[in-house]
Amino acid sequence: DAPSLPTLDVPLLGHKDSVGFLAIPDTLDAGEIYTCTLPAVLPVELINTGTVNLRIDSLDATFAGALQTTPTLPHPLMSGEVDTITVSLFPSAFGPFSGSITIVSENSKLWKNVHIRGILLPTRPIVRPSPVIFGFTSVGDTGVQTAYVRNPTQVPMTIESVTAADPVFTVTSPATWPVVIPPLDSIPVALTFLPVSEGTFTSTLTAVASSPCPDSASVQ
Repeated sequence: DAPSLPTLDVPLLGHKDSVGFLAIPDTLDAGEIYTCTLPAVLPVELINTGTVNLRIDSLDATFAGALQTTPTLPHPLMSGEVDTITVSLFPSAFGPFSGSITIVSENSKLWKNVHIRGILLPTRPIVRPSPVIFGFTSVGDTGVQTAYVRNPTQVPMTIESVTAADPVFTVTSPATWPVVIPPLDSIPVALTFLPVSEGTFTSTLTAVASSPCPDSASVQ
């Protein structure tokens, strides 16, 4: 208010940093996987939405199995950067699995949860009945039985062969191999027993699959 006092205007400047990141997608769906296709490898895209650099320090999992990440952590994520980490899942048991992973940036006090789910299915063909019983068959006569090979998966299964270890037992049908069994379906396998002498005969019937995974199953 005093005319003799000078007035000085000083500009005030400030800057506010923002801190944040996104993890996309919020659910990792491994779908149907098999022992020969492990691990289930799934990508997670990380986006630094803030104005400061971050560090992804750890990935904590609640999941019945083993889990690996690439690249190894901790991993820097610069301001505005989009990067991808790869999550490899090794479920510990057959059947549906689910859980979550928590992606943690300790220096920024941030974390993101990503759900995981899928199903690990056995790829071994199923042979029934077990055992295959022919009962009494006279020497010179032929006993006949039918076994069934089932595909327990939700994809086609290729059976390369069904064979008996002892030549007194013979697979007569199907006549040609390989045979493709549709998902959750089965095929009949015609068997004959031609004893060449008196006595008890025991053998092993083995079905060999080549896809979706190399595997086999045997019954007596």
